[in-house]
Amino acid sequence: VEPNMRIPNDPDLSRIVMQVKGQNGSSIKLPNSGHQFVDSLDDSTAILTIDLKKTFPATEIEQNDNSYLEPSSICDSSDEAIIAIAESTISSLNEDATDLDKAYALRSKVFDHIENKGLSTAFASASQTVRDQKGDCTEHGVLLCALLRSVGIPSRGVMGMVYAPVMKDNGIFGWHMWSQALIDGHWIDLDATLETHHSVGHVTTLTTSLSDDNLGSDMASILGTLGNLEVKIIEIGNLEK
Repeated sequence: VEPNMRIPNDPDLSRIVMQVKGQNGSSIKLPNSGHQFVDSLDDSTAILTIDLKKTFPATEIEQNDNSYLEPSSICDSSDEAIIAIAESTISSLNEDATDLDKAYALRSKVFDHIENKGLSTAFASASQTVRDQKGDCTEHGVLLCALLRSVGIPSRGVMGMVYAPVMKDNGIFGWHMWSQALIDGHWIDLDATLETHHSVGHVTTLTTSLSDDNLGSDMASILGTLGNLEVKIIEIGNLEK
């Protein structure tokens, strides 16, 4: 998806507002989640504010949902290799490290651990990825979720788009997956694929617990959304465009 203008490559940029619209009036439903705040104008149009200095509170149901802590076939957090890497990473932190400190450390660990970053792997489980050390955004996202769960931090996968300044004059939003950690009642976005843990160029279209019961329907839902969206940048920082 090519937006109407480029997003500046500025590491200090913390806020952006954009309009996301379904093509030909098709219905879209985007979630308030993590750093994303949604104002739906109608069934096919929403205004998104991505604000890296704020996070949307998790609902009471989300805070009490055990599926964000339980292992699943794809997010097998009880695997011994996953537990070992998580414990080793956490043990290197100070004794007073917070859950947020641990989450950032585990994100960095996944970024470094997956050495072969490519598209040759088709949605591998966390236990396979931790051993093969290869994969794309899905493997990074699932492995990070598993590591978080193994140390008692609830986590979930996020599917959506991320901005890349490539291919088109204004860059593109392409399909992407990352993770969220539930910390102090808020979902914290954590992208283990990229060098930065999150950016204003991340657009969430769906979140998933990665459970065996729901993953298939979650994947089918995302396929019906991506490629059917238009993105218009409205504000960058506090400047209207």
